[in-house]
Amino acid sequence: MEQMTTQEIFEKCPEINRFGHDWKEAYAQVSNLLRSTKEFRMMRCGNSLFLIRISGDHQAEISMFNADPPTKFARNFRDFAKAMRSAGYTSATGVTDNLPTLKLIERFGYPIQIENLGEDAEGITQYRGTVNV
Repeated sequence: MEQMTTQEIFEKCPEINRFGHDWKEAYAQVSNLLRSTKEFRMMRCGNSLFLIRISGDHQAEISMFNADPPTKFARNFRDFAKAMRSAGYTSATGVTDNLPTLKLIERFGYPIQIENLGEDAEGITQYRGTVNV
């Protein structure tokens, strides 16, 4: 699979599309965050984007936007974790309804704590995953 544009990643991202969310609106919101504050950064690995919010000295909150298949996502996540570790981070935390992705990260060999947060306003179970990078 060739490298997609950032917009194409948002357009093809299952987490955005699964519930009928508008990828253009999601893209605009993320772009605005990156332009308007210094606490957010974006890292790209393959066709995966990692939105990083610096939440502590060695901790970050992340949101992932992925358009690669699982095997390529594994490589992308490994590169992301390596870069985070090189930058001095020890953990990254994210909230998702996608439990299989959290379990996949765990299978990659990254220790992860998974917490069930219960259902959101739309009745979808949310999970918080904290990964030691």
